[in-house]
Amino acid sequence: VPLFAAAPAAAAPAGPAGPVQATDADIFGAFLAQMGKAWDASDYRMCSFKHVFFDDLSTEAADGTLAPPTAQELQAKRAAAFAASDEALWSRADAHNPDPSRFCPVQLTGFQALHERHAAQQQTAARVASALHSSCDDLRALEDEREVSVALRLRHCQSRQLQLSHRIVALAAAVESSRLARAEPRGGGEAPLSKGERAWVDRLRGVASAVRHPSLETLPRHFRGEALP
Repeated sequence: VPLFAAAPAAAAPAGPAGPVQATDADIFGAFLAQMGKAWDASDYRMCSFKHVFFDDLSTEAADGTLAPPTAQELQAKRAAAFAASDEALWSRADAHNPDPSRFCPVQLTGFQALHERHAAQQQTAARVASALHSSCDDLRALEDEREVSVALRLRHCQSRQLQLSHRIVALAAAVESSRLARAEPRGGGEAPLSKGERAWVDRLRGVASAVRHPSLETLPRHFRGEALP
């Protein structure tokens, strides 16, 4: 071996590395990750299965009507709902709020949240149906009671009208007989009818007509006990 040998040539610098080829496993793994993110209900911004509903914050008042929430309650509910929602989706829904004084947009994310809301709506619908059935039963009972009461009153009024008719006919016959006797006095009979007595006769005839043909306009007017002129 020569004492002074030539130095070995330096190694050539390595060139830039070429693009790394992704494998099918890498592509499939990335696809699964995207799918998992799109259906992750805990991520209310990235989850693809989300929709905004409206909660009615009205409460029942003492008179049975629905009263809107206070401004503080509405503001607190809106702030909490907005913080747990996709801002853009929530804002679009709020722009179409049918009644901002009562309704608050609320985002549901994932199938489980939708199932729970559907179950709550079914329970509310069942309670409303039960209340409607109970109200119908009460109305039918009240209708039956009123029908019986009205029927009894009608029978009483018919009987009373018949009694009054008989009494008025007898009284009218006596008055007419007296009028004829006094119109043509014979042998010391009574004097002719005075103006006041003739007014009584006219009034009696009106009462007789009202009893024979009763109505709400004529019958009460003749039984008010008003003083005759």
